[in-house]
Amino acid sequence: MTQHGSYELVRTTLIRTVGANPAKIAPDTTFGDLRLDSLALVELALALEERTGRPMPEVTEHSTLADVAELIDAAGADPSVPAARTPGPAASNV
Repeated sequence: MTQHGSYELVRTTLIRTVGANPAKIAPDTTFGDLRLDSLALVELALALEERTGRPMPEVTEHSTLADVAELIDAAGADPSVPAARTPGPAASNV
């Protein structure tokens, strides 16, 4: 069983990242039901990586929001704590 926080993290990230309709999202909603393509799933995975501080390449291999929430739980990510941002490469003076 997934933790409520992990599911809510996936749900809100999905809404923010790909603009999914919140009224159509339930734990057992499949990404196919939401008509998400592979690019949208990659965007979701990257957004979840940023939020959890954990790699999430397996997101594209799961079919429901509950499955992805379980992936987050299994990775040991705390959905209530945003990941620390690491600085990007310094801009070069051109």
